[in-house]
Amino acid sequence: MRPEQVEIYTDEDFAEDGRLKHYTTRDKRSPLLPSTTPKELTVKLDGIRAKWLELSEPRPEFLEWATEALKPDLFRELATAALAARTPTVRQGAIRTLLEFTKAKPKQAFEVSTVSQEPAEPQELMAVFSQVFGIPVLELEKLIKPN
Repeated sequence: MRPEQVEIYTDEDFAEDGRLKHYTTRDKRSPLLPSTTPKELTVKLDGIRAKWLELSEPRPEFLEWATEALKPDLFRELATAALAARTPTVRQGAIRTLLEFTKAKPKQAFEVSTVSQEPAEPQELMAVFSQVFGIPVLELEKLIKPN
């Protein structure tokens, strides 16, 4: 049991040998943020909302703005789950989430070409074929002209 989970129990919940007297769903609970009480969390969230209300109009969308403000806390909770969760399933899910969403996605680049798309003259094509195939232009002309 993690230290922050012990805080949700009273002395009556434990037997003399230190084990829980009975199984309840309370031992599966985990606080949202380690070492943060629900009251502290409410104060923190109210403070974030107050800072958002102080912004000049037009304000950014609240959910996106507040998520940016909570990123350090969210990362700490996710990293804790990835490294110290009690079950492999929870650890693996947290690891996948960290790897997927903490890396910046590559940006796609579009190339704009300024080369004109006009058809090539026959003489230009002959010169290119001559270079590619190593056949003199005069020989190519003889091959192409009808008998």
